[in-house]
Amino acid sequence: MKIHVILLIVLFVISLVFLSLINRSSDVILGRQLPEVKTAPKQELLAERFIKKHMINDDGTFKTSFINTNEMPYWAAQGDETLSESLGLWMEYALLKKDIELFHRAALTLEDEFLMKNGLIRWKVHSKEEKEVNALIDDLRIAHTLYKGWKLWNEESYLLLSEKISGAIVTHNIENHLFVDFYDGNLNQSSTNITLSYLQMDPIGHLYDRGVVPSETYERILNLLNVISPSSIFFPTSYDSATKSITFHEIVHMIDQAYLARSLKYAGIDHKLFLSFIQSEIDKGKVYGKYKRSSLKPAVHYESPAVYGLLVLYTIEAGESQLAKQLYERMKQFQIAEEDHMYYGGYIDQYTMNTHIFDNLLPLLAERRMIDATLIDCK
Repeated sequence: MKIHVILLIVLFVISLVFLSLINRSSDVILGRQLPEVKTAPKQELLAERFIKKHMINDDGTFKTSFINTNEMPYWAAQGDETLSESLGLWMEYALLKKDIELFHRAALTLEDEFLMKNGLIRWKVHSKEEKEVNALIDDLRIAHTLYKGWKLWNEESYLLLSEKISGAIVTHNIENHLFVDFYDGNLNQSSTNITLSYLQMDPIGHLYDRGVVPSETYERILNLLNVISPSSIFFPTSYDSATKSITFHEIVHMIDQAYLARSLKYAGIDHKLFLSFIQSEIDKGKVYGKYKRSSLKPAVHYESPAVYGLLVLYTIEAGESQLAKQLYERMKQFQIAEEDHMYYGGYIDQYTMNTHIFDNLLPLLAERRMIDATLIDCK
C-alpha cells in the first residue's frame, strides 16, 4: 500500500514537471544554443572583467551592490537584488562589443528571469516582494537592443522577442495617448505619470518609424519635449497625463537630466544650456551627483562614475569630443588601477569598499564608445 502511494506521488510530481515544461516551451522564443557567427568580439575591457568576476549572481543576473543596508528605502534594490536596467545596459555593451555570446546569455537571462507572461519585463527580481511591475525606460532599451542585435547578427529570435516586448509596451504603457512610467500586472493598472527621462527618443523614434508607436502618441511626446525644453538650465522632472501638470523637483538628479538631454538631442530639440552648464562644472573640476534647481549649487558632496559615464555618452552624441574627453578623464580617476587590488578594474568607493552596478556599467559603456569614436586608444 505504501509503495503504491509513493508511486502515485512520484508520478504526480513528474506530471507537474512535464506540464510546466510544456507550458514553458510555448512561451520560449530564444534557443538555448549559441547562434553561430564568424566575427570575433572586440577586446574585453577592465570594467567588464570586474563585473564578470564580482557582480554576477549564479543565475546570470547582476548584483546591484556589494552591501545590504537598512538605510535604503524599501523599493530600492541592493545586494543580490537585480534590476532590468542592469541587464539592459549590459546588453547594450555586448552589442557595442559585438560579443554574441555575452549578448545571447543576457537575452536568455531576460527570458528566464525577467520576462512576464504579458510580454513586459519585471523591473526587479530576487527581492522579498516581487511584483508584476515593469519600468518603461528599461523595456524600451531592451526591446531596441534586441532589435539591433537582430540587425547585427541576423538572429530571428532577437527580432521576435523585441516585437513581443514592444507590443506589450504599446498595449500597457500608454495612457491618454502618452507613455507612462509603469504597468502593474497585479492591479491591472497603468501609471498616469511619466518621468521625463524615461522618454528615450532613440528607441521610441525607431518604434515609430516601424509603425509600432501610434502617430498621436509620438506627436504628443514631441510636443511635450518641446514644451519642457528649458529657458533655464535644468529640465522638469515629470508630467502627469491625467492632470496635465508638469513637476519641477528642487533637487535635480544628474542621471535623469543627462538621459533627458540625450533624448532632446535625438529629437532635434534645444539642449545647449544644459550642455554649457556641464562644461562650466567640469572646467571647475567636478560634476556632482545632484544639484539644487533654484541656485544651481551642488545638493550633495559626492561625484558619481555613473553620472560621468552617461555624460560621456551624451557629449559624444552631441559632437562635443573635447568635453567628452574631460568627463572621461575625471570618470577614470574613480576606477581601481592597481593590478594587485582585489577589485582591479572596478569603480569602487574605497572608504566603504562598496559599489553600485550602474557605477560600473555606465562607465563601461562610455569607455567602449570612446574607443569606437577613436577619442581614446584601446589599451
